[in-house]
Amino acid sequence: MYNLTSLRELEIVKCPKLLSFSHDNLPLTLKGLVVKNCDNLKCLLDEDGMNISRRSLLSHLIIERCHSLASLSSAGDLPVKLQHQKIWSCPKLAYLSSSGYLPVGLKHLWTDTCQMLESIADSVHNKTCLESIFIARCEKIQYLPDGLDKLSHLQQLHIECFRNLVSVSRLPSTGLRVLHLSWCRKLQALPNGLHCLTYLQELQISNCPCLLTFPEEGFPTNLTSLTISKPEILEGLIHWGFHKLTSLKRLAIYGGYSDGVMFPHEGNGMMLPCSVRKLAISDFPNVETLSSKGFQNLPFLECLSIVKLPKLKCLPGRDLLMSLLELYIHDCPLLKESCRRD
Repeated sequence: MYNLTSLRELEIVKCPKLLSFSHDNLPLTLKGLVVKNCDNLKCLLDEDGMNISRRSLLSHLIIERCHSLASLSSAGDLPVKLQHQKIWSCPKLAYLSSSGYLPVGLKHLWTDTCQMLESIADSVHNKTCLESIFIARCEKIQYLPDGLDKLSHLQQLHIECFRNLVSVSRLPSTGLRVLHLSWCRKLQALPNGLHCLTYLQELQISNCPCLLTFPEEGFPTNLTSLTISKPEILEGLIHWGFHKLTSLKRLAIYGGYSDGVMFPHEGNGMMLPCSVRKLAISDFPNVETLSSKGFQNLPFLECLSIVKLPKLKCLPGRDLLMSLLELYIHDCPLLKESCRRD
């Protein structure tokens, strides 16, 4: 296969006897490699493949469900031109390579291997170019390693299913645009200096039951997309002032206050930003009415999603929804009956 110089992409699936690749397996011109469900794959590049790293054009690497994989390179580093890397469901993988460093040019990393996170922090000194990190199911980690705030190129950070994560360290303030924190069952506080992330546009905080406090300094005011699923965060946001998010275009609220019968709640001064174009509300068990005054303040609303509001009886007046282009209603039995009648 080394002589197949026109080959650009290679996908290998369910080859149970495959143990590793060597220098005569992969053409240097290969740009994309996908390996899935190869149960006995132990090392991606063996000692014969160590010279590949400097000359290979490989830029995309995906390895999924290779349960015996222990190393990506037994002698030397990964290909230096590697930009996109996804390592998923490879429970025995402890090291990326013999040096332990990420490729200098790596821009996008998806993984559920906790050792990767330590490698990311170590690679900061290697001037990494990481732009996005999606890391999940690192159950042993309680605190993110120091050094992540020095990832000056980082634009997206997704942290999901960290069962024992207690807190998140300081994050890079110069370029981070997307931050997702979800299914972190023991997370007690949002990152320090969250309000200083002046480039942050998309923030999602969902299914973090121990997160009970809203940061005193508030959220970055330049957010364009916000998803929250904690009543305490919602109440704190209301007290801080929804109206300060003057650039917000997409708002999703899952799991609202349990005692409110109206949304938005006029009594506590909850005014949604007039810039909102897409609004999703879900899991408000006692809401019976959508406030006409609240929707009067949404002249650009184009998409409205209403899910699991069992007591909601009717929509706001038609004249308040003139800009609406999409309407999605699910699991709202009383509203369903109302829609059938009229």
